[in-house]
Amino acid sequence: MQAEQVQIDGLSERLGLSKPDRVRLPIRVLGLVVNRQRPKTKAGVTFITLEDDTGNINVIVWLQQAQQYIKALTTEQLVLVTGLVEKAWDNDVVHVIAQRIDGLGAASGKVRIRSRDFH
Repeated sequence: MQAEQVQIDGLSERLGLSKPDRVRLPIRVLGLVVNRQRPKTKAGVTFITLEDDTGNINVIVWLQQAQQYIKALTTEQLVLVTGLVEKAWDNDVVHVIAQRIDGLGAASGKVRIRSRDFH
């Protein structure tokens, strides 16, 4: 997997999304939240879009993780998502299925970007 090295206040993380050669691979991604969507579905899924220096990252947050990490999911501007990168075999759609969401508000300093939230 191709990655970029990023430093934020001493926090060093390997980032990047390239097309995996398997269906799911573990990954940690760090980015600014630019969009949150929570459509009215029985499954309770939330979609967030993160942006880093390589582009946009699509993240799927299932209800159990959304409830567990609700504060980071709804209030943080800079988040570290640990999960699985998944690519559908029949198209080029790549997304991350969140298993953990950590807010890094203190690391973002004076960054003030509001996400576009749709409920």
